[in-house]
Formats: sequence, structure tokens, C-alpha cells
Amino acid sequence: MNHFDPYRFISNWLEIGKFVSFHSYIQCIIGIHEVPKDSALGRLKGSDNARLTVE
Repeated sequence: MNHFDPYRFISNWLEIGKFVSFHSYIQCIIGIHEVPKDSALGRLKGSDNARLTVE
């Protein structure tokens, strides 16, 4: 039987949402390396962050 299961559909989306929020949370901890230096966040993090992430 291949009928639509709303519970499974919702739980799948919750799993995806948890993974996405967890991934962005990990990126915040590690430090977002993809931020361009000319952006506001790049200027905010600056050279001090570059020195910290190497250590």
C-alpha cells in the first residue's frame, strides 16, 4: 500500500529541519569560513578570527 502518510511526511521534514539547524549550529561553532572578507561579518571576525582558527 502506497498511500500518503501525513505522520511520516511531517516526521521526515522535522528530521531534515533538525539536520539543517544542527549543521548551521556546527558552522557557527567552527566559524563560517565561506564569509567574504568585505562583508560585515567578515570585517567583524577579521584577522583575529583567522589567527584563532589556525590554532
